[in-house]
Amino acid sequence: MNSGYPLRSLKDIQDRSTRPMIGARYAVAAKEYLTPSQETLRAALTEDPYPVKASLMFGTNPLLTYADTGKTFEALEKLDLIVTVEFFKTTTAMYSDIILPAAANHEYEDLSPRSGHINTRPKLVEPPGECRSDVQWINLIAEEMGVGDQFWENEEKVYDYVLEPIGKTYRGLVDEGTIWAQQRYMKYETGGFRTPSGKVEIYSETLREMGISPVPKIFPQTTSTEDYPLTLTTGKDPYSYHSSWRQLKSLRESSSEPFVELNPETSKKIGLKEGDIAVIETEKGRITQRVRLNPDLDPRIVYAAFAWWFPEESDAWRRSNLNILTSWDVPLCEAMGAATFRGIPCRVKPDKTF
Repeated sequence: MNSGYPLRSLKDIQDRSTRPMIGARYAVAAKEYLTPSQETLRAALTEDPYPVKASLMFGTNPLLTYADTGKTFEALEKLDLIVTVEFFKTTTAMYSDIILPAAANHEYEDLSPRSGHINTRPKLVEPPGECRSDVQWINLIAEEMGVGDQFWENEEKVYDYVLEPIGKTYRGLVDEGTIWAQQRYMKYETGGFRTPSGKVEIYSETLREMGISPVPKIFPQTTSTEDYPLTLTTGKDPYSYHSSWRQLKSLRESSSEPFVELNPETSKKIGLKEGDIAVIETEKGRITQRVRLNPDLDPRIVYAAFAWWFPEESDAWRRSNLNILTSWDVPLCEAMGAATFRGIPCRVKPDKTF
């Protein structure tokens, strides 16, 4: 669970901070205390607005899931210290200075606020060896840094704080069971919507005041050219979660390798057939994936697999990683700073090494 951490209020943290926020120009993200991932890495490279020297990572794999793997790798290489908290030796963990073993689900107390309900996930077994929950690792690091008093003692204390406004405790909720929100339908009939006007706003005055276009605006990618005549898109593999679980034999049996989907008409023009190895290139780089023909796909579109790596290989992330093809240098979402993973000019050709 993500909770208000550390103990001091966000306002107190704001008041004490003398540094500008990384990625502050993305106003909606900044308002939610979020920093676009590439902006932190950009700061590591440029030292603007200040140097980033170390990274503590929980449940993330930047070399596979962040846009522009080339620059991401360059930024990680520049850091003085990388610490990952992980179950497995992922591609990013391989480049870490320290790997801290993470506790798995049901090896620690957890609170799950979901859409319309709150439930608990009590600890069932003790974590093996030195495995710890994220909260425990944060607390241990905080104690070593001399700021342990700013943090809660354990997960249960965190959840008690979160539940206090509704008069509940974590342990009490474990005994009570799931809390369901009271459903109220057609709330807009009595109070309108949660907008300044109380109406559905096609034009947002709030966004305009933040310096963002008040109406949806399209930021087109670089258009296809003679050199890059096709358009690259991507999607998620149902047998993995982002880059997770590629090392599990049972799931690799269902999804053994990355496939790039092409329309048969496009494939024929390029000189590729079902099962061939294709080279996919953009201005940023090149990768290879195996061809799968899809007659329902638009002939102009290349549908490549996302976040693929090969745990059995020493250079696991370079061969088929889609984000080698993506870029920080294209227009980003002006509200959130979200990177672009689709709509990228590309070309496809046979892999002559086979």
